[in-house]
Amino acid sequence: MKSLYLSTILILMLANYGYSQTPYLFNYQAIVRNGAGVVLSNQNVGFKISILQGTITGSAVFSETHIAATNDYGLVNLQIGNGTNFGPQLSSIVWSADEHFLKIEIDPAGGIAYSITSTSQLISVPYALMAENVVNNNDADANPTNEYNTAVNLNGTDLEISDLGNTITVDLSSLVDDADANPTNEIQILSKVGPIITLSNGGGAVIDDVTDADANPTNEMNVDVTLVGNILSVIDGGSSQSVDLSLLANDADANPTNEMNIDVTLVGTMLNVIDAGSIQSVDLAVLGNDADANPNNEMNVDVTFVGTVLSVIDAGSTQFVDLVSLGNDADANPSNEMNSDVTLVGTTLNVIDGGSTQSVNLASLVNDADANPTNEIQNLTIVGSNLSISGGNTVVIPGGSDSQMLTLVGSDLSISGGNTVTLGGGTDSQFLSIVGSDITISNGNTITIPSGGTDSQTLTFVGTNLTIAGGNTVNLSSLVNDADANPSNEMNIDVTLVGTTLNVIDGGSTQSVDLAALGNDADANPTNEMNTDVTLVGTVLNVIDGGSTQSVDLASLSGSSTSYKVGQYFGGGIIVFVDSTGQHGLICAFADLVGTYIFENLPNSTTIYGTSTHNGALNTTALVANVGDYVAAEAADAYAAGGFTNWYLPSLYELELVFNSGYVMKQFALTVTGIYWSSTETGAGIQAYRLTNNGILGLSQSSACNVRPMRTF
Repeated sequence: MKSLYLSTILILMLANYGYSQTPYLFNYQAIVRNGAGVVLSNQNVGFKISILQGTITGSAVFSETHIAATNDYGLVNLQIGNGTNFGPQLSSIVWSADEHFLKIEIDPAGGIAYSITSTSQLISVPYALMAENVVNNNDADANPTNEYNTAVNLNGTDLEISDLGNTITVDLSSLVDDADANPTNEIQILSKVGPIITLSNGGGAVIDDVTDADANPTNEMNVDVTLVGNILSVIDGGSSQSVDLSLLANDADANPTNEMNIDVTLVGTMLNVIDAGSIQSVDLAVLGNDADANPNNEMNVDVTFVGTVLSVIDAGSTQFVDLVSLGNDADANPSNEMNSDVTLVGTTLNVIDGGSTQSVNLASLVNDADANPTNEIQNLTIVGSNLSISGGNTVVIPGGSDSQMLTLVGSDLSISGGNTVTLGGGTDSQFLSIVGSDITISNGNTITIPSGGTDSQTLTFVGTNLTIAGGNTVNLSSLVNDADANPSNEMNIDVTLVGTTLNVIDGGSTQSVDLAALGNDADANPTNEMNTDVTLVGTVLNVIDGGSTQSVDLASLSGSSTSYKVGQYFGGGIIVFVDSTGQHGLICAFADLVGTYIFENLPNSTTIYGTSTHNGALNTTALVANVGDYVAAEAADAYAAGGFTNWYLPSLYELELVFNSGYVMKQFALTVTGIYWSSTETGAGIQAYRLTNNGILGLSQSSACNVRPMRTF
């Protein structure tokens, strides 16, 4: 697997140099593949480049790292000498002292875990850098200036080149082709008579078709333009035309430089425009549109969603936005996703929309004094010869050619042609069970069903009357446990939820159960789980409550997939990295935080909290837990822009990604003269990595450096 990576890299390695002011750089190209030979397209790859002296295992006289993105074809381009340097510069190498070898190490995952290595000898092209040292110079007087050319003159056929020391002459007579040795008879003369232009010595003629009313060919050509004060004069061969530009000027002190704006700041609602002479300020508070001077009634207090319309309500008004474009409605019918009704049948709750009904059984929520939710309602069903009582078992009705009849006299239940059983008393309902041919009534006796025949019996149940087809009817009303003879007041008619109390209401009473135990409110504060605001930033929906903000990307609802780009303004900052999905990456803040920040206070602890080189969010969480010791991390953690609170101090790797993004949106990703803190710590005495805007890596403990917050999206 390693050889496959590196053979591709080394074959495509190129190097070239420029002269004049020689840059200490040379180019490197490679196509990066994985172990299966598949090109790694559009992803970051980590490189470590070293130049070894003497042998293929010699000591490194130069070392640097790069993080570079491959293109669609896996191609990556680097400039050796322009990476993050860890020691001597490329310019310090004495190329003439020995042979040199180029060592390449890569991490296909884009980090610093280099797993693939190759070393090859530098042959000739890089040694062109030696030309700057002018090894074979001839400067006898040790004066580096008197070899500069100061003049070139052509004297006859002699070319004279002069410098501060002497003049060199070159005879150019061999270049002359003058067969008759007459240097003048090759000279041609142009003449014009009227519109005819003639070339002497038989050179021919042309007609000038320019129309010139006054026959003066010179007075139409502009020969000069001058600006005297505010007067612009355009001069040709015939006259001068002038125009007064004073109306364009507004320079009371006659100083043309102090009208140029050099900075703009916004402090509160005050916009300050700064030029070389003064500061002009304008209060933008009027743009806030706060007619009643009450800053609170612009705050959102509620959000409702009706159909596809999202309503954001504050104390002063309601703003509407139609989110129909975010919908995913395969059948183009917006009504069959809306709930149209809710019904409660017994203990079954049915939620009905235009397309279907969803049901849930709430029986477990019923509070029944004897803890048996089934013993108030009995249902009889018969399938073939199987007689079933709801909540109980099934009895096989004996067959035969004769119908069987049930009679009830007092508590005696008799089956015609069989025995009689006395039903047990009590206020509870009775249940039937069967074992073999024995029917047992709960709280009572057992009756043996006589052996059957081939005819089935049919049972019907109307009200409290049980009828056997072809036989008699028996009234089972005495088995019902309904003290007030009202069959309806055992049925649930409503369910309400007040706080955490669920009330189940039937015709007779209301039973309540406290559902607080189902809650998860660790801080015992019932308000900080309530949503207080909803914002939509791009396709990201942020739902805000008293404790935190939860975000969800609704891009998938639009039927398309947004692809983000490095340099794009988004999510409160500038995108500096996008992963291979095009949907996620890293955002850095638009500008440095105001002021300077000390990373750690002294004396420092002996514990490294920022352990990760790649995960700044993890580092920042650990650092800010030590209150007051890591003010750079605390400043980044407290930053909130674009409605987001997940900002943090970048790790070393993430800070290098910001640096490598270079110019984004017409401004530097990092301030030109800045030195920036990372959240990655290392070493004894605990120091943190920091990075300059030109990519130089360093370590420090308590220097005043810049802070640029970062967040993921």
